[in-house]
Amino acid sequence: MTSVVLLGGEGAQGRAGAPGPAGVAGVQGVPGPSGLAWLYQPTPAELVANVKDAVLDLSPRTLLSPRSGLRYVGAVATRLIKLQGGLLLRALVTTDTTSNPVVRDQSHVRSIA
Repeated sequence: MTSVVLLGGEGAQGRAGAPGPAGVAGVQGVPGPSGLAWLYQPTPAELVANVKDAVLDLSPRTLLSPRSGLRYVGAVATRLIKLQGGLLLRALVTTDTTSNPVVRDQSHVRSIA
């Protein structure tokens, strides 16, 4: 076998080929903060509407079938517990803006961080 060595300049570049498969995803960064939990809570009107819907979901089968009756009682009980929890959470974290005004000038506040 003999090898042929060609001398001279390079030829023109050929056309681009088809793209290959996607590679493995890189390392993900640190997740950000979860945010304020009470901002995404349902309003008291929505909670009461959920209780109303659960109470009005009554049928003759609910009274005759033990399984259906238990499901009904469980649904009403959980909606009542969610209502109480939502009202309690709203009472604990909601602040009155008139009694606790936002301080605009915070030049007198020192950070200990």
